[in-house]
Amino acid sequence: MISVVDLGLAMIEEGHPQSDEFQKLIEDLQDRWAELLAAVQARKDRLELSELTQQVWRLHVCFMLSMVSIGMGDHL
Repeated sequence: MISVVDLGLAMIEEGHPQSDEFQKLIEDLQDRWAELLAAVQARKDRLELSELTQQVWRLHVCFMLSMVSIGMGDHL
C-alpha cells in the first residue's frame, strides 16, 4: 500500500493532469487502511477477552471440582 501511495504522490508532484483525482484516491486508500487496522485491533481485543474468559471459567471449574473432591461441594 505504501508503494502505491508513494507512486501516486510522486505523480502528483510531477504535475500529472489527474493529480486532484490521485489525491482523492490516496486519501480514500489511507482512510480504508486505517479502518482495516482498527478492525484488526478490535478483533484482536475480542479474541484476547475471549481467551481470558475461558481461563477464568477453567479456574472456576477446577476450583469447584476440588471442593467436591474434598467434600465441601455441599456448601457451595
